Amino acid sequence: MCRRDAVTVYVNKRLWPPENIDPLFRLPRIVEDLTGFTSRSADRITVWNWQPDRVPEPGLVVRKFVHGGLLRNLTGGWFWGTERMRNEMRLGLDAVERGVPTCRPVALRTEHAMGPFYTGYYVTERIPNSLNLRDLCRDIQEGRRLAPQSRRLIARQIAGAIADMHDAGLVHADLNLKNVLVRNPRSRPEAFVIDLDGAQMRQDVSLSHRLDNLVRLDRSVLKWPSSRKVITLQDRLRTCKVYLERYREWAPHWKKYLRNRATRHLRHALSRK
Repeated sequence: MCRRDAVTVYVNKRLWPPENIDPLFRLPRIVEDLTGFTSRSADRITVWNWQPDRVPEPGLVVRKFVHGGLLRNLTGGWFWGTERMRNEMRLGLDAVERGVPTCRPVALRTEHAMGPFYTGYYVTERIPNSLNLRDLCRDIQEGRRLAPQSRRLIARQIAGAIADMHDAGLVHADLNLKNVLVRNPRSRPEAFVIDLDGAQMRQDVSLSHRLDNLVRLDRSVLKWPSSRKVITLQDRLRTCKVYLERYREWAPHWKKYLRNRATRHLRHALSRK
């Protein structure tokens, strides 16, 4: 940790040389000149690819902490304290140590804004040759087809990544298509779970919490037109079935659990209407 006036920087010394910490203090000015992307619910540019000096390819990803939903226009990028930001970095470091396929945390920059409010930027390693599942669906819809064998491999990789996360004791707070990355989707696919904001580390993840995560991911498939057209029912069933087959006590009952998932979808749809 290094502090200068209102700014505090936390650094993963394995991935960033502490003697070259100045760029992390200048992050808000640096990202102004980078190509940015809009994040999930923020409806504004909050994510940037960054290739700083002395950092090997493929570089880093910078994400600004912002509120979504009702707080998006009220507090924007201001957060009460820094615990939520620091907790995401702690969870990321812990997840990597426990073998969860996720982005390795590099640094966190927090700045005191006013009173109890702070702003923050989170820096992680960039996973090369990867797309999140929503962007992959758009890619397929635009004409870059995916072979049936690749679909099966991707389903297995996604199921395995989520199972690894749960077996490590981690429950994701918002498992959706944008928070699952697939590297090399058309050759040797690998899946990664990202964005651990709000996630929880538990001693043991119950079947209920596991199914909640799977249902949330499956529900996000139905949310966007591109994914509804590209991801088939067979793809969705295969992912859940492969996940459950990993566990001897649950594998024989996979049909029952999938029927339960369908019931949850119906309750969710009725509640929204």
